[in-house]
Amino acid sequence: MSNLLCFLDQVTGLVDNGFSLDIVYVDLAKAFDKVPRQRLLNKLKAYGIHGKLHAWIADWLVGRRQRVCLQGEYNQWKWVLSGVPQGSVLGPVLLWSPYVIRQTIIIFAL
Repeated sequence: MSNLLCFLDQVTGLVDNGFSLDIVYVDLAKAFDKVPRQRLLNKLKAYGIHGKLHAWIADWLVGRRQRVCLQGEYNQWKWVLSGVPQGSVLGPVLLWSPYVIRQTIIIFAL
């Protein structure tokens, strides 16, 4: 079952049983680029992620570089100073976990 169907099932079930609810729709188009890495690492530590796991995540986040290729021409490498890597499994987990540990979240794309 897709996340959208799970969401619809939960919402209709709550409404059918007389509950009220709030729904927040968030545009995450730039969210992955804007996360301050040190703040994210501090929050992970505050939630009990320490030692080798914390060091591994920090190594995965820092020291990244990127460059652009346009019509076969490359610019110089630039350091990436914020954000989490996109297209990874760990990226969304890191983005959401410190902020919504005790909430129900259903993520789906339209």
